[in-house]
Amino acid sequence: MILFAKNSEARRGFTLVELIVAVGIFGMVMALAVGIFVKLLRTQRAVVALIAMNDNASLALEQVAREIRTGSGFSLTQGGLNFFNAKGEAVRYALDQNAIGRSVAQGPIRHITGNNVMVDRLDFTLTGSAPNGLPDGLQPRIVIVLSVSAVASEAAGVVNHYQTAVSPRLLDS
Repeated sequence: MILFAKNSEARRGFTLVELIVAVGIFGMVMALAVGIFVKLLRTQRAVVALIAMNDNASLALEQVAREIRTGSGFSLTQGGLNFFNAKGEAVRYALDQNAIGRSVAQGPIRHITGNNVMVDRLDFTLTGSAPNGLPDGLQPRIVIVLSVSAVASEAAGVVNHYQTAVSPRLLDS
């Protein structure tokens, strides 16, 4: 039994140069992996912000469209849409401080879009209704144009545009 080998082959190990090269390569691979991981996290945050922006804008647009479908007596004033909802309340939708504002019976304006969305544009186009808002026997049609951007810095500069046309269920009579 040999406890200590006297020849150099049995006592071989890594030299200092080999160890420095291995640690250097490992360090470069780790730096690259960490950089990719950080980039993926930033991209994921931007995607989450964009999804939240899209969901918020779609939900607000759907809320406006639902109330229009059951409304009557449509008119446009000062960039806003005025009508009577199914309960007979006077409702107004308009752009207010970079948000979609809704007021009932000329009460306070309440924002229906969240704080994570900045509404850049809200336009209504009304066809098939008399200029004074009185019934004219034609089916009203409201085209809503909406442009929103995310407040989050990760999604800065991204603007989404939405457009939809809504007709009320009941004919003007």
